[in-house]
Amino acid sequence: MPLFFFPVDYGGHRCSDERGEHFPTAAAAAEHARLIARELSRNHSKSVTVFVVAAAAAKLIASARANDTEEERVTRRA
Repeated sequence: MPLFFFPVDYGGHRCSDERGEHFPTAAAAAEHARLIARELSRNHSKSVTVFVVAAAAAKLIASARANDTEEERVTRRA
C-alpha cells in the first residue's frame, strides 16, 4: 500500500508528519485528511488545513479543511 504524509497548517503554523500512514488509494488518504481536519477544528476556531503528500511521488495530491464541501475538495485535488 502507498505511504502518505499529512502535514497540517493549524492557524498559520505548519506541523509536519514524520511518520505517515499507508492507504490503498489517494482517495482514501484524502478522506482521512478530511476526518483529521474535522477533529482538529472541533474545539477550536483556528483555521485547519490537512495536506496529503504521496511519499512515492513526493507531491501534494490533496488538501482538506474541516468545512469543505464535496465540490471544494474535488477542485483542489492535483
